[in-house]
Amino acid sequence: MSTLLDRGRELVYVYPEERVYSDRGDLRKVPSDTPVALRVSSSKDRSQVADLPGQVDIHIVRLTTRSLPTALHDGSNEGGPGSTWMRVVYQGAEYDLNEPPRFSQGPSRASSHWEIQIRSRNNLDQISTPEIRQETLDGPEKFGPIGGDRDR
Repeated sequence: MSTLLDRGRELVYVYPEERVYSDRGDLRKVPSDTPVALRVSSSKDRSQVADLPGQVDIHIVRLTTRSLPTALHDGSNEGGPGSTWMRVVYQGAEYDLNEPPRFSQGPSRASSHWEIQIRSRNNLDQISTPEIRQETLDGPEKFGPIGGDRDR
């Protein structure tokens, strides 16, 4: 399982939560401008396909990874894991967190991991670049079989 967590077969970009002060002095949470690349293992959770024109398709995916970027507080990289303000680029599209990230302890350190459930944004205001979205489209074929010699 540790190989699956350390060298997931897909690449995602995570824009961690950043806490900034507005011009009125109020503390706000926003996605950071700088993404962090993560290797993850993914599984489709559920989806709802629109039946009529004008309805929205909803896709929910579960991601599993060894580490997760922490929330950025006032420019420092201190703090806990991000909340639902994080944004994720997965398979060429932007996703929001469906629920806060969950840490699973596991029976040993080798099996502890983060689980993230993401929900499609339907291409609302995007913050990622077209290059980042294109890079996430490569999918599992880019990294080959899990535990292969290419990752060592």
